Amino acid sequence: MVTWNFFRAFRKHNITLFGTSNSLMKQGWFDQSKTMPARSGLFFTSLCLGGVSSCFGLFRLVRDFPETADTILLDYCLNDLRSVQIGRRTTEDLLGNHAAMLAELHRHNALDKTLILMFPIQHQMEPGGSSDLFDRLIRLFNGYGVDYIDFRPVVRKWMTDNSVSAADTYSDMPTHFVPDCQKAIAAVVLAALHKRRRSATLRSKAVLLARSRLAQLQPVGLRRLEVKRAAPAECRSEGTSLIREQVHCLAPGEVIRISGAPLLLAIFFWTHDNSGVLTFRGTVPPRRYHLRRSYKKIFMFEAFEKPLVLKQVARVENINDLKVAHKSMIMQQSSIYDSSDSFSEVVDFIGCDRDPADFGVDAEAVLSEIGFSASDTRQARPNRISAA
Repeated sequence: MVTWNFFRAFRKHNITLFGTSNSLMKQGWFDQSKTMPARSGLFFTSLCLGGVSSCFGLFRLVRDFPETADTILLDYCLNDLRSVQIGRRTTEDLLGNHAAMLAELHRHNALDKTLILMFPIQHQMEPGGSSDLFDRLIRLFNGYGVDYIDFRPVVRKWMTDNSVSAADTYSDMPTHFVPDCQKAIAAVVLAALHKRRRSATLRSKAVLLARSRLAQLQPVGLRRLEVKRAAPAECRSEGTSLIREQVHCLAPGEVIRISGAPLLLAIFFWTHDNSGVLTFRGTVPPRRYHLRRSYKKIFMFEAFEKPLVLKQVARVENINDLKVAHKSMIMQQSSIYDSSDSFSEVVDFIGCDRDPADFGVDAEAVLSEIGFSASDTRQARPNRISAA
């Protein structure tokens, strides 16, 4: 008898990819997969942006949820590991972002069509290397019953087969794999996607109970804030060959007002040679935020260390400031420049109802109460997809 799974294996399979640089870069796994025979039948929509954390993934899911996708791919683990490594974000901050993403997927009944790519950072592949965030993410994914691929065995096998060290496995930074390793990763991803086409996912009663309990948590409530300007102004279109957005262009001294959420979580903006400085008044605490970066003419998405409390309406002004000090995932930059004509280009101010870190703490508490551990799958079909 012909079953539905028979037809699943042959129909067009639409995949939406949310990720960062390894899923975006030339000779990355996604780029190399385009020439592989196993790519046949798989149709991708890429919503990737380099240099971002899982907070951007949460924003993307809220703003651009792929209702028609057969599979949703998430690749934010690696950049999060790097953020913890350099002290830019805490484990709790980033774990909370992932928990909030899973809650958003659950709200759309999309957990069972999600596949998470867990790429390891360089120090994990060195002797004795480990990551508390990585282990806690596995526990979180098991609790939500979402499929993931732990790529540590894939990378380790590639290192053994090629007799190379961890240092030779990564290229210009400890988050980018060399092209040949990327190719091995691509083969595993494509094989996993075809496996998902052939069979439906079953979940245990324990996972269904965990999902039900987690769904009762107060949501993060991420959303775009309303922007009001004193005078009407047209939005400008900025972008690259990969992404294009409408931006609010703030002239020197211009003031806008933002409202619509109790907390201000992040800014999505376009950075260029003459990016300005934003001052936030009507927030707790008041904040000054530099938009200039070492990279030019790209989009950046950055969350505050802790969400700013909004007093109903916050006043945001573009000002001139001669000194920029900025710590990114890659470097710490301090420079002097003439900003007498600086202007800021902002895509969105991102608000929320509660700090994602607090949501993550609550999610872990629920899993502890139920009894999930990092090695616990309790699936009818284990959700840790074999890398073999």
